Amino acid sequence: MRWQASVDTFKHTMEVQSRIVSDIQADEATLSALVGQSQGAAGALQGIQSTNQLLALQSRQLGSTQALLSANARAQATEAMRRAEVEEAARAEWQRFWGSGASYTPASVQVFGGAPP
Repeated sequence: MRWQASVDTFKHTMEVQSRIVSDIQADEATLSALVGQSQGAAGALQGIQSTNQLLALQSRQLGSTQALLSANARAQATEAMRRAEVEEAARAEWQRFWGSGASYTPASVQVFGGAPP
């Protein structure tokens, strides 16, 4: 169950990363076009509109970065939780193996009703 949750979390993180990486090329083209429009703006209104578009692109990129950071932090927390669970299970298994820590103490036994050795 927890393993599947970890896999799902890492899958989501990879999907977010993939989406952001695939947007980079389109963002660069958009940025170049917007900078060109801003530099070639004939009037104050066109300049303001181009600046607003640049700010909108930057805001979208910041949102993508925030999504990536959130997904990555979630994946790290999930991995830390999984690691802690594995360590606790290993500690419990060691405790079952080791027992109380008391070593073996030999005792006399009688076999087939005979006298003790």
